[in-house]
Amino acid sequence: MIKYHRVYIGDNSPSFHEYIKQNNASYSIPSDIRYVPSEEQEYNERLNAPTKSIGITLDVFCRDDGYQDCLNYIIKNSNEIIFCTPIKWSKPYTRMLTNSWLEYINSVKPLKCLEAGHWNKGPLFKYESTKFNVPECLKTLDKRKTPKDQPQVWVFGCSFAHGEGLQYGHQRFGNIVAEELKLHVTYCTQPAASNTWIADQVLKSDINKDDVVLIGVTGYSRMPLYLDDTHYPINIHTLDDKKTINEKLIRKLQNKLNDDNESVPLNRIRKFNISEDLLLSDHSFYTTINCVEQMTNFLTKCQARFLIGYFPLIESYYFDNLNKMLSYFSTSDRPEIFVHDPGLIDSALDGFHPGPLQNQRYAELYLEKLKEIYK
Repeated sequence: MIKYHRVYIGDNSPSFHEYIKQNNASYSIPSDIRYVPSEEQEYNERLNAPTKSIGITLDVFCRDDGYQDCLNYIIKNSNEIIFCTPIKWSKPYTRMLTNSWLEYINSVKPLKCLEAGHWNKGPLFKYESTKFNVPECLKTLDKRKTPKDQPQVWVFGCSFAHGEGLQYGHQRFGNIVAEELKLHVTYCTQPAASNTWIADQVLKSDINKDDVVLIGVTGYSRMPLYLDDTHYPINIHTLDDKKTINEKLIRKLQNKLNDDNESVPLNRIRKFNISEDLLLSDHSFYTTINCVEQMTNFLTKCQARFLIGYFPLIESYYFDNLNKMLSYFSTSDRPEIFVHDPGLIDSALDGFHPGPLQNQRYAELYLEKLKEIYK
């Protein structure tokens, strides 16, 4: 079994190639070092080179499973692994790939580093793993308003629960319910939100016993897209004429994903495309059912007073969706799960969303059900 004295890792650049030569190491590529377990004897013979130190660039070693086996072999059979931090990366892709593999390598064997621009002078220092900070887009939109021993109202949902188009915040059904119950209220709502995002907000919130939780379930032809620390609520109404994700959003993502001011080809971004077929599929429907079941289980365990109401008006253009959702919500054996009246008494300022009178009706229904279920 070959044991390497040192393995140098760096950018695929002339300066790195020159440095490893100065240190009596050879630059190796996977074709030189290809580990095949069934051919270990032949493999070891191939590695019997005069030098026991090598230099590698991780972008070359990570093209398929065979190359990765080779890289694992090198890592596990080396005395010391040194990362030569470059002053400037040759390509953004190489930087991304190398940084990802450095985390893995350091978890297998302690990794040492040389400071950029001081490879021949500076001392070795310990590699510090990058601390992952949960981005804001994965956190709840708002926090608890009261101490844990004091109940409050929570509202979760899309634009219907958010009060889109209303002139005043106090016209929202969540505010009306909270005022009637004389409780504080927290809103975790967002226009165009999906049921996946809504459930995520519920499960991450600091909900306690006797809290009142009002959840507005939206249409199932929606999903969240998280890119570059941003949540993009995708729904069937944002699709373009090709029935894929809106081209304007793709352009926006292109600007955000643009690394070091280099051009990012659109076809690399279109891999995030979401089709109409997917949004209207049973996958999306079953995902919504999973979300409702998860929220129901979580809130039951919390001993919260919760209600989960489906807004069928949101699906009015897609009758197959509407039929599936009504079938589930109308036949649920949980009294907390119900269907809102699909009609509107009035509209908000935008002419589509529920107006003040309709929100008052929603609030009355929630209050009635709370009294009936949680006596």
